[in-house]
Amino acid sequence: MKQFNYKNLLFNLVEFIFVAVVGYFIIPIPKMLFIIAIFTFVREAIGGSKHYKSPYKCMLWSFVVMESLFFITSLDFFVGVCLTIFAGILLSKGGDVPLFEYHNNVNNKKYRELNTYIETNKDSEQLRRFEERLVDFNNKYSDRFKINVYEIYRLIFLEKMSYEKVKKAMNLRDDNHIITNALDMIFICFDTYIASEGYYKKEESKELAKIS
Repeated sequence: MKQFNYKNLLFNLVEFIFVAVVGYFIIPIPKMLFIIAIFTFVREAIGGSKHYKSPYKCMLWSFVVMESLFFITSLDFFVGVCLTIFAGILLSKGGDVPLFEYHNNVNNKKYRELNTYIETNKDSEQLRRFEERLVDFNNKYSDRFKINVYEIYRLIFLEKMSYEKVKKAMNLRDDNHIITNALDMIFICFDTYIASEGYYKKEESKELAKIS
């Protein structure tokens, strides 16, 4: 059973009070609560809310958006409601329009070299030594980084899981930065390892490395 996060509840409560107190001077309370309810409902219905890595940036952004919606609603209720729905869609995780999404070429991603190394050295002593080094790194710095780096490596590179599935499997908060930061640490370990093992990149790989 997932542990209840009291810190998140307290933070959301403070954020709501902050937004509501300022909004009180812009728009009547019933309309303000109506706008908040519509905005929240739309975001959750579309796919859930997006968040900054920093909770303070998240609070500031929420404050600016909501107060702007309150101000517009105070001028024209219908326009305010329409813009609230529109903002709720844009600021939800399901609000990205596939037609305009940027699609990375797998061959151009920085982890292609590690993927290639894993495939080339599958079940080998070389790969085992790298994984041992990664486990040692994880054991040494797990308290500092608050994430299991080796588990990220296993799920993404060996189990081929998506970020969303990794977050669910590891009960991580909905923030891709957690995973990308862990990947950065994995790549540092990998680069250090191949240098110490005398593994030199091919010229083709060096050229690909410039495309990221």
